[in-house]
Amino acid sequence: MGGWLDLDMIKRIPPRLFFLLFITFSFTCESRSNISTWRESNNILPSMPWNGIHIGINSKSIDPLIDAVNSVIPKLGINLLIVEVDYNFEYESYPQLRGENPLNKTQVSKLLEACKRNGIQVIPQFQSLGHQSWSKKTYPLLVNFPEFDETPKVPLDNPGIYCRSWCPLNPDVYDVVFTLIDELIEVFDPAAFHVGMDEVRLLAHDQCNRCRGYDPAVLYAKAVRDMHAHISGRRSLKMLMWGDMLIDPEYITFVAGPLTHHAVDMIPKDIIICDWQYGLQSYYPSIAYFIDRGFQVLPSSWDNPDATLALMHAGRRNAGSQMLGHLFTVWGGSTILPEILIEGLNHDKAKGHIRGAAKAILDIAPIVDAAPKSTLIIPRGTSGSDSSITISAGLYPVGNYDTRIVGASATVSIITDDDVVVKTLGDITIDHSIMKNFKTKLAPGKYRAALFGNLELDNKVREEFEIFSNRFGVADPILHDGRGAGTWVSFPPSPKYPAKGAVTLTDGIIGPMDWDWGDWLSFEGIDLEATLDLGKVISIQNIQLYCLQNQAPYVFMPTKVYFSLSTDGITFNEVSEILPKTSPQYDGPIIEVFDAVIHPTTARYVRVKADNTGICPDWHSGAGAKAWLMAGEVVVNPVNKFKGEIFSHAYRLEEIN
Repeated sequence: MGGWLDLDMIKRIPPRLFFLLFITFSFTCESRSNISTWRESNNILPSMPWNGIHIGINSKSIDPLIDAVNSVIPKLGINLLIVEVDYNFEYESYPQLRGENPLNKTQVSKLLEACKRNGIQVIPQFQSLGHQSWSKKTYPLLVNFPEFDETPKVPLDNPGIYCRSWCPLNPDVYDVVFTLIDELIEVFDPAAFHVGMDEVRLLAHDQCNRCRGYDPAVLYAKAVRDMHAHISGRRSLKMLMWGDMLIDPEYITFVAGPLTHHAVDMIPKDIIICDWQYGLQSYYPSIAYFIDRGFQVLPSSWDNPDATLALMHAGRRNAGSQMLGHLFTVWGGSTILPEILIEGLNHDKAKGHIRGAAKAILDIAPIVDAAPKSTLIIPRGTSGSDSSITISAGLYPVGNYDTRIVGASATVSIITDDDVVVKTLGDITIDHSIMKNFKTKLAPGKYRAALFGNLELDNKVREEFEIFSNRFGVADPILHDGRGAGTWVSFPPSPKYPAKGAVTLTDGIIGPMDWDWGDWLSFEGIDLEATLDLGKVISIQNIQLYCLQNQAPYVFMPTKVYFSLSTDGITFNEVSEILPKTSPQYDGPIIEVFDAVIHPTTARYVRVKADNTGICPDWHSGAGAKAWLMAGEVVVNPVNKFKGEIFSHAYRLEEIN
């Protein structure tokens, strides 16, 4: 199987069948110190991913939804309902905030009972901050409490605006909203709560005396933190929210909040991001964008079945504990959708968006499955031509089955992040204990191992499946005169992220753009001062220091780097000072090379000093906390350029300005 993978070939893996894909790597190098590896084990949270539907409910739509829960929805593999309630409930604390068709407690109880019988988790949603109006209708909160409005001068039929918002700096709004949310929590008794917060486009509006002039990202982050403090802090629930306002437009084409993306680094990382992407794309970088920043992600689709399939496939490629499954959203037809799911697409109202959403659910929901568990030993760097990589793969049946498995087989392949098959290694068959090894060599880059297989059941049914490993990287080390040099540091690195100690700076290996990857020598609040003994006096004309910045977890570039040389190890002469090119406010992650090109100078010892930022700046979400400095390789007279792939946002070193 070569070229682009055909998305139509994705088939359902039976829900009681798991395959364990074990990937191990072994390679030979000139010295054991040149090898860096990382072992990772994945556990899926929960034991099966969420295969969910997001749907609005009110007193008119809940009975058809209960009928669908008792019939077709479980057969589709759906195990999660996110029900958007908003003002459609008979609130007792503020009766004036009830919508036109409010649910009552009895109706909610019937829905919960039906879902419990069918193994479906229910998460309520209250749309927060934005979407306080739609079209010409303003919702009850801002009608009854106009002092909460971000745009109080706009008439209630909303001319010239998309959706109204409440003011995030008005403390009184939360007294009301949290009371409503608490009523929903009491009746739904959920383990998690969805707060919405998408498409908030009026933040820092000139009509708001409190918010005018503020950075919209700061306002948005404050609103998220306020919601989180109540949902996760006071009520001890997992919080979900939409992700569009947090996406950086530099990396991802579609965003809803281009002025608010910096908020992604100002909010708690235990929030689950529902990443809605509705258009068909060749790949979906937003999933990795959120995962790389520490969030759990629930990719969310709508009314395009082809896009839904592509997004589901993208979620599988990001398999792991942070990728939670798939969410099918329904907009503009929530009352009709349950009937269409029951009766099929021939329903007379199955038209437009609601038909597309229903078809996506009917076609794709049955093939959303638990991501396979995988164990990886990932090479950080190899010595290129003298290295070999061994892929070990096995298929293992786990658990009891309703239908007996006659057999299974798969082709073991290596694919790129863009799903291009670069090598087909061979075939394996199902076995309880045996793995098969495949040796290969790969050019520097990012890869995944993949199994493309067939499963045969005793009822003569054959099903195709695909399983993907986690991403791994291969990189040629940098060859230079300082590689393998004796190295010591004046100040000890942090025991939290010590890498391999001082030898990390001269092993020839550049870590990827992952601050916790293990290849960055890390200093918390203190400076780096490292000395290299080259073993003999040589002529030096180029010295480099590789550093990482990822300001969300408090990792900043050094404020200045100094290079000094010595022939005796006692008297050092400074030969260069370099300031960073990367702004401390740049989100990252990014690697910068501090590159000192000097007149040829003879020396045996090289000293590099890098000044730590010290503490996080006032504008940072961690203001006042100790800043991290993370250093990679100290390069002396490089022979070759770094050829490895950097693991985030497709940066390469030569692209850094």
